[in-house]
Amino acid sequence: MRVLHVAEKPSVAKQLAGILAHATGGYQTRTGPSQFNSNMDFVYDFEGRPGVDMTMTSVLGHITELSFPDEARSWRHFHPADLFYLKVENRISDDDKTRRVCRNLEAEARGVQALVIWTDCDREGEYIGAQVAEVCRRVNPSLRVLRAHFSSIIPRDIHAAMRQLRSLDRRLADAVETRTELDLRIGAAFTRLQSITLQSRFPTAISGVVSYGPCQFPTLGFVVDRQVRISHFVAEPFWKMALLHTAPGDGAGSQSLAPPVTTAFRWRRGHLFDLGLVEALFFRALGQSAGGREARVCSVNERPVNRLRPLPLTTVEMQKVASSRLRIPSKELMDVAERLYNMGYISYPRTETDQFEQGFDLRGLAERLGQADPAGDRSTIGGYARWLLAPNGGGGITWPRAGRNNDHAHPPIHPTRPPGSEFSERERRVYELVTRRFLACVSQNAVASQTTVTLSVGEETFTASGLQVRERHWLDVYYPYVTWTDRAIGHYEPGTVLEPDTFCLESGQTTPPNNLTEAELIALMDANGIGTDATIHEHIQKVLQREYVIRRKPGDQLAPSNLGLALVDAYHSLGYLLAKPHMRAKTERDMKAICEGRDTKADVIAREIRLYRAIFDHVFADRTALVLSVKKHLDVAPNQQSDSFDMLGAPSYSRTGERTAPPSNLPPVWRPPVAGGGTGFNGPSANRRSLPDWRDSSAPMGKRTRLDGPDTPTGSRPQQHQQSQLCFHCHQPGHFSSSCPSRAGHTAGGGGGAGGGVICFRCNKPGHFSTNCPEAGGGPPQRSALGSRGGAARGRAAPLRRS
Repeated sequence: MRVLHVAEKPSVAKQLAGILAHATGGYQTRTGPSQFNSNMDFVYDFEGRPGVDMTMTSVLGHITELSFPDEARSWRHFHPADLFYLKVENRISDDDKTRRVCRNLEAEARGVQALVIWTDCDREGEYIGAQVAEVCRRVNPSLRVLRAHFSSIIPRDIHAAMRQLRSLDRRLADAVETRTELDLRIGAAFTRLQSITLQSRFPTAISGVVSYGPCQFPTLGFVVDRQVRISHFVAEPFWKMALLHTAPGDGAGSQSLAPPVTTAFRWRRGHLFDLGLVEALFFRALGQSAGGREARVCSVNERPVNRLRPLPLTTVEMQKVASSRLRIPSKELMDVAERLYNMGYISYPRTETDQFEQGFDLRGLAERLGQADPAGDRSTIGGYARWLLAPNGGGGITWPRAGRNNDHAHPPIHPTRPPGSEFSERERRVYELVTRRFLACVSQNAVASQTTVTLSVGEETFTASGLQVRERHWLDVYYPYVTWTDRAIGHYEPGTVLEPDTFCLESGQTTPPNNLTEAELIALMDANGIGTDATIHEHIQKVLQREYVIRRKPGDQLAPSNLGLALVDAYHSLGYLLAKPHMRAKTERDMKAICEGRDTKADVIAREIRLYRAIFDHVFADRTALVLSVKKHLDVAPNQQSDSFDMLGAPSYSRTGERTAPPSNLPPVWRPPVAGGGTGFNGPSANRRSLPDWRDSSAPMGKRTRLDGPDTPTGSRPQQHQQSQLCFHCHQPGHFSSSCPSRAGHTAGGGGGAGGGVICFRCNKPGHFSTNCPEAGGGPPQRSALGSRGGAARGRAAPLRRS
């Protein structure tokens, strides 16, 4: 028997072979068709059989890719609307490296009885594993395919994975393939639309690709939203009372020796925006306190407070901390974390799990970390680990807090062995973050004593609080990333009367928010379901590469470029909120449903394509909005040259074997034009503006329909809008239910005449509204000056309270 093992990268394959072959004398290396992917032979026990011949090899990530046929590669000769229904091909990548990798897989797969996949244990790894299995089964159809599940490249986990081999999960691979196909179709169609339109009208200002991506645009939208808030911010003045007092320091029983402390007390009302009210309150307090010279100590409360240790480390949390504290961009962080994982120093760095499973050897890991820094104190990793485990030290290992997330695939990110000497500076800093976070989450909570003093000046109340940290615990090891320090406060006794150093009015004004930092953007994307823990950094990198977003110093704040603002503004002016997170978040939920077996790849693709194709039709018809928005934001005049879409003709869908027909069960407002039917982008078409009505609660998200008002120019546009209406009474297009011809009492005048098309919701009869229903009280009610129903007005009054 012979077994073939395939890892995702050559470096991982080498480490896996070294671990598996260690007990049998090592492995022998052979070269193959790919100079980058060696083949390593060794023997190992397999499913109870001792000494089975095995070969470990690798790939270089994805080996196949979804792409359009060659005929669709010409932007100027193929209509972008056809990309929504054109059949895609899953074929081996064109580059020579990938073709050599595939030839190596085919050569090694011949004559083996089993294939073991060692790709990363996530959706993307499952998809790569499915690609490997497909290539190998071309030459060995009866090949048995198994999957190794592991979280770190250390002997314990690798040997355990070999004892618990599973099957590939096709649902995970389907989810990735679904997202890949949707991103390809939607991104290619909208990218071509944007690029061709803008390049032809702004040849000097825009020469590169103006890309669109279903995740890329919501990422840009978060940055634009913050910039819009800043741009439209109007500062407002406010006023508040300020009180300062100097008292002997609270020196734990030796107040006379403690230096005096000046404490700033905070007005309980905060600040108010009404100067007259603040002045009235201030002068009243002066009159009640001998001109502000008497302040009474109302209470002094002391209580213990805990600073909870952090939750176990997830990918998103690691990205936020590294961006805000280490100033390492998320893309660079993930590259460094991937190298540390491949080197065997940390566990798999892409996980959303923030809880350790019962039985995890926390103490054993802490003991291994204690071998580092033999002479280090508690500020070092090794010194803190030894102190934590010492009988009279940090109290031993405490089971970590459990978060709410568990992907049941990987544990939280944690170190797997002590640090090495071969680290680069970035690798050392990322390793320290992971390791210090682990030691912090297995430590005890920090404990402090908080003292809160309350003063009153007349009827106005002021508070101040001090803090004294008693037991630091996890703060001693996690100090580079969080601070919790003493905050001094003077010594006060309840009931005493004192004279403030300062009691006055202060003014200020509200300030605009700052531009988003990368850590804040990551948090927004995670909270709104944009991308996954493994792809968030890629979307941020993409908008930076496309120069839709730029970094601003200091603080690495993110701001939209003029082009980024123009694109978001253009879609917003058309009524589409494509830069909002709702549509992509729904797609990510659909991916999860596929993984869990609650939905299928075919159904999700059909729904998404139907939605985005309808949006594309509308944007294409009104693509002048893109030109006007770019003109406004880039301050560049477009030329008068028309784009090249007029030469493409109408899109087609019906070439057998080359294109797939659109779904036949679409509602009338969604049906795409059919080739040869006299419809399309360049001629009159009832479907050109086919969009679901905003009153339809079942309509897909993303469209804020713009209804044509009385100022709409005469021509074909009102007729097109009428054709896109859908009646909820007869379910026919061309009108709304309020003017449905099949309803009783409908007149040709619609709803604008004397009762025409109007239905009473009280008696269900035509000709009047429910407020004028004769059956409500014997005739239309008489209006009076006090109310719309006559008689005395009734209601409830409440005073306005300022706070």
